[in-house]
Amino acid sequence: MPIHRIILSAQHKDWIIIVTCLACIVVPPLFFSYDLLSIVLNHGYSPLLHTISAFAIQPFGWIERVGILTVGLTLIGVGIVWFFWLARRVGVLFRVAGALLGLVGLCFMLIGAFNTDVTSLDKSLHGVIHCFTFIAVLVLFPCFCIVLALSLRRRLFNRKGIALYTGITGLVGLLFIVSLIIPVLNSVPSGLAERLLASVDLFWLTIAGSQITRLARVTGQLMGPEVISKKRLKVFG
Repeated sequence: MPIHRIILSAQHKDWIIIVTCLACIVVPPLFFSYDLLSIVLNHGYSPLLHTISAFAIQPFGWIERVGILTVGLTLIGVGIVWFFWLARRVGVLFRVAGALLGLVGLCFMLIGAFNTDVTSLDKSLHGVIHCFTFIAVLVLFPCFCIVLALSLRRRLFNRKGIALYTGITGLVGLLFIVSLIIPVLNSVPSGLAERLLASVDLFWLTIAGSQITRLARVTGQLMGPEVISKKRLKVFG
């Protein structure tokens, strides 16, 4: 491959990494802004009793769906960056974590694209897809957190603080699953419980995602403008 094409692809990779990092910081507050706006516009529905998916099928539900789809795209972006680039000098666990996060992001996209059923008695194709992808997210995300927490404690990525919070995030997800399986343990209203879980998960996205550029520099995957400029001089000078 010609050297100028390698430089161009490196520049594109730098931009993808930087934009993904910024998205991790911007998207979580945007999601909650969309959720708040949807709550305000859909009168008669309580954010404590009604889940995010329940608001998505209301007259202004498209606002909620935009937030869900945006989170899904961001998770897919982070998964791609981790799987294809950051994992090269870290190991298999980090690559597995990237793949799992990409799958979680894909599930979020499906949740946003396919609405839940209005009642538990309705059984539409949209509702079935929504239900199964929601269950997939509940299972995959804690698994992802466990794998990532283990990989962050190894080799170049010695980020014990992020590893600890990642493990806590996975534990919260597992407790949420247990509360769904054993309803007697769940005294928190469903809407509030889902939003609390979303808050914990999206706070993780902000914290861990904001470290992407730093981790990319540690692994040598983020070149920086000064490196690109030197390579240009070697090619054209």
